[in-house]
Amino acid sequence: MLFSALLHAVWNYLAKNSLNKYVFSWWMKLFEFLLYMPIGLYLLTSAVIPTVGWYVATLSGLVHAVYWFLLSSSYAHGDLSAVYPLGRSAPIIVAILAVLFCGENLTFVGIVGVLTVMAGIYLMSVDSLELEKLLHPLASKRNLGVIYALLTAMSVTAYTIIDKTGSGYFHPLLYVWVEKWISIIPFTLVVLTYNRASIRKEWMKNRLPIVMAGFLSPLSYAMTVYMMRLVQVSYVVSVRQVSVVFGVILGGKLLKERNMKTRLLSSILIFIGLFLTSIQ
Repeated sequence: MLFSALLHAVWNYLAKNSLNKYVFSWWMKLFEFLLYMPIGLYLLTSAVIPTVGWYVATLSGLVHAVYWFLLSSSYAHGDLSAVYPLGRSAPIIVAILAVLFCGENLTFVGIVGVLTVMAGIYLMSVDSLELEKLLHPLASKRNLGVIYALLTAMSVTAYTIIDKTGSGYFHPLLYVWVEKWISIIPFTLVVLTYNRASIRKEWMKNRLPIVMAGFLSPLSYAMTVYMMRLVQVSYVVSVRQVSVVFGVILGGKLLKERNMKTRLLSSILIFIGLFLTSIQ
């Protein structure tokens, strides 16, 4: 699971280090779609999908397109070490929504976990540990990336809830492939409309990172799914959240990003909170 978490952080680093974040993400998703195509077509020929299943898959694809736009915007406006941990905080939103709308209860450990993540998110939204800035989060225009990252986490929450329903109508691999080709359609329209000139330039400059990211992303998730078959899901989810710390380290060491002490502390708080919430 630690290796899976590292792979997840690495492909996000590759996306952040690209020339045009939107075009890089588009190339990456296109590669993933082509990678899944053989098995997707094979499973599709023998699948019987009810109409409601296609509705759910379409909705998931559209939400995933929004997710990729928001994630790309996060990396276009913010540092990896600030954006990545916030984008991974979706489990906390799911936990809060479950309490508000599904009648679920949080244990004391769960409540501590939620509050710890919120403290980490708040700390990540400031530029330093100075009292003045602690009292005025999101005041800097540079924190636009933080806002996009929080919206990214909300979109992750949305497609997670949708996918829980949609996966019941499809073979898991077929569902992933269908979601990918649906999501790539609107994302392609955005890229062709606003970033057409960067498509060839991004490929010529970053073809290897694109292929690597397109391979590492599904591999990381596949490793997670495999581990879920061996140990409790709560343990898998909690350990995988250590990727937020890996993301901050990659941002600091490889991208030379600023405020690393504050961001490392924030990422550790977020990881601890996610861990506590997952095992409650």
